[in-house]
Order: sequence, then C-alpha cells, then structure tokens
Amino acid sequence: MKKLFMTAMMFAASVGLTNAQTAQKQVVEEGGTGPFKSEVVGDASCPGFTVYRPQNLKEVVAKQGALPVIVYANGACFNHNVEMRLLLSEVASYGYVLAAIGPYDEEDVMAQWRGVLKSAYPETKGEVIMANGEKILPMTAEEKKAQQEQQAKQREEAAKKAKKNKKQAQPAVPQFRTYPKMLLEVLDWLTDQNAASGSEYYHCLDLNHVAAMGQSCGGAQVLGVSHDPRIKTCVMLNSGIGDMEMMGTTKEALKNLHQPMFYI
Repeated sequence: MKKLFMTAMMFAASVGLTNAQTAQKQVVEEGGTGPFKSEVVGDASCPGFTVYRPQNLKEVVAKQGALPVIVYANGACFNHNVEMRLLLSEVASYGYVLAAIGPYDEEDVMAQWRGVLKSAYPETKGEVIMANGEKILPMTAEEKKAQQEQQAKQREEAAKKAKKNKKQAQPAVPQFRTYPKMLLEVLDWLTDQNAASGSEYYHCLDLNHVAAMGQSCGGAQVLGVSHDPRIKTCVMLNSGIGDMEMMGTTKEALKNLHQPMFYI
C-alpha cells in the first residue's frame, strides 16, 4: 500500500509539472480596447512561447464560454513577438487566447530593437516609439563615431580570422530562426492544458475554433501547417510567396487549404 501511495504521489507530481505555470505577466496599453482587458504571459511550462489572453481568464470563460484559440508566427520568422504585441494584445482583449512563437524575454528583445532602430534612424523623421513606449532619437555624432569604430574593428577581426583559417568565413546562422511545426507544438500544449485538471486553461479553450495567423515569413509558416485538421481558419498578414520558397513552403501548399483563408 505504501509503495502504491508513493507511486501515485510521484505520478501526480509529474503531471503537475506539465500544468501551466505563469512566471511573468504584464499589461500592454491598458489591456486593449476590447470588452475583456488583456495581459501578456510568460509560462514556465511553455518557455518558447508567449501567451496573450484576457485578464481574469476563468471569470471571462464563466460568462462567455470557452474562448477561441489563435497560434501566431512572427515576421522574418523571428523567435520573438514583441514587434506585434500591440496587435496581439488588442485581439486578445476581444476574447481570444493567443499563443505566439517566441519566449517572454522583453528586455533582451528590446535591447536588440533599440540598436536596430537607432542605427537605421532617418534624420528627417520626427520620432520612433518602441513597443514599450520608449522614444528612440537619432544617433548623436559621438554615437555614430563609436558605431563606425566598432564596425571597423569587427571587420578587421573577421578579416584576420578568415586569413588565419585560409578560407572565407562562413555566414552566421540566422539568430531568430523558427520553423512551422512550432505552431502545432504550441497547439498541442494548449490542448493538453485544456484537458489537465488544475491547469490555468482547464476547460477554457474552444479547440473547435482554432486559427493559425502569421506576419510576412510567419504567413509562410501558417501555410506550412494548414493541412492540420485542427486549424479551422488561416490568417496571412503582409505575406507573399509567388515563385519563392519560404520555410519549405511554396504555392503548392495552397492545395492543403481545407479552411477559409483571411489574407491581408
């Protein structure tokens, strides 16, 4: 009996570890303009993704019923969703649970975007505002000089390394590469959470109403998983393939569509 009890306790503990565990949480732009103020959540049991959902999820579900689901892929197939978090937060405020590719890692992503925006800042532009509300100003003369010196040093070091290796240095692997199947992986996680007693999402998700949405390269990722019967709607934002191949997806993937496509 004691052995049976210990086995049951170990099983319960292992199941509990798979349940949703909110580790970080914040509100973006007062939670959107919809009827249900939204929040952005980083979950310890799903570290590679960020969840956008109504605040007080259980209360909203008690009033509205289970909420439809959206899985989202980023522009440039980046492994972060900060660039579009205003849109995602807004959509969530209308009663959706969105799971977006990319970990909840705002500070690191913001630091990267800050550098990109300052470097590309057109001198004629009045101001650029990041997703966190921070204003980006043009680079000063001192900053430009420091940047040029740093770039010259990096080129010099790369040339020395290439000469030492007696061959051209290979291009670096893209830092933010993701893949289409991640949309299905997070849908699997949501499905498990919806069925797991004790999960924050237990019986909160309407898995008969699932959309896959993607921006630019993320739209190609949506096409790449459009064959999955669980996906009832596809949304492509600013995506174009033509005769190209992106993320292993071509125009041939259009034959896999079995659901409506919302193409903007």
